[in-house]
Amino acid sequence: MSADGRQVGVKPILELNTRHALVRAIASAQKDSRETDLNDLSTLLFEQARILDGEVPEDPSAFVARLNRLVTRGLGPIGSTK
Repeated sequence: MSADGRQVGVKPILELNTRHALVRAIASAQKDSRETDLNDLSTLLFEQARILDGEVPEDPSAFVARLNRLVTRGLGPIGSTK
C-alpha cells in the first residue's frame, strides 16, 4: 500500500501474501466460523498495512485492544502449566 510513487487521486492496492501466517489465520477463522477472530484478524491486517504505509490507526485505543485480545487468546489460559 506504499504511497511512494503513487499519483494523486489513485487509491492504494492491498496485496495479500496467501502464505503469510496472518492471512492463513484469517482463512482458518472463516472456515471455523469464528467471527470474533475473523473480524479482529482482518482489521488488524488492514491496520498493519496502513501503519507500514506511514499512517496511524484511526482509533489507536481500539487497535491496541484488538491486538491485546488476539495475543491473549493466542497465549491460552494464563498461569496454566504444561
